[in-house]
Amino acid sequence: MKEAMRSLLALVLLAGFIELLLPHDQMRRYSRMVVGLLVLFSLLQLIMTTGTDLSGEVGGLGLLRSGGTPPISTQEVIREGRRIRESVEKKTASALKQRVEKKLSEVLTAATGIKNNRTELVVSEGRVLQVKIYLYPDTVVSEKYIKRLVSEILDIDGNLVEVTMGVEGGYKEGKGR
Repeated sequence: MKEAMRSLLALVLLAGFIELLLPHDQMRRYSRMVVGLLVLFSLLQLIMTTGTDLSGEVGGLGLLRSGGTPPISTQEVIREGRRIRESVEKKTASALKQRVEKKLSEVLTAATGIKNNRTELVVSEGRVLQVKIYLYPDTVVSEKYIKRLVSEILDIDGNLVEVTMGVEGGYKEGKGR
């Protein structure tokens, strides 16, 4: 354990030295992030390889729960980290989905001239499962063309694209993007 801590301390010192050598420009931020991630990864690897609860050793460093209760265990830190990661992934996926829907709607407008359209993506685990396109009833472009266009834009199978015309398909005045 002591040898691993010495290695980690040497890595932190090396990271500090590397940071001093970095130029003062835009890349410095990214370089600092990479070096920090390497140090963090090494620390996590140390914790995972020891397989022990470091809360007794680390407790002296002030890792206490709110209210001064006993130190946080390694397992609790890992559990909380996973929870935070999952939360961030969900928020990111939702924001990305909305952005892709908006951009797809804009591309459809530019490619076909159809201004009144709305798109919905059904996404699971980063994969597009279905794309729904809602068009105003007087659209003159064929559904087949729109399906082919959307499938090529998103690089998905054309069978995953559903085109619906009219109000009954979910388009409502003012809802087009």
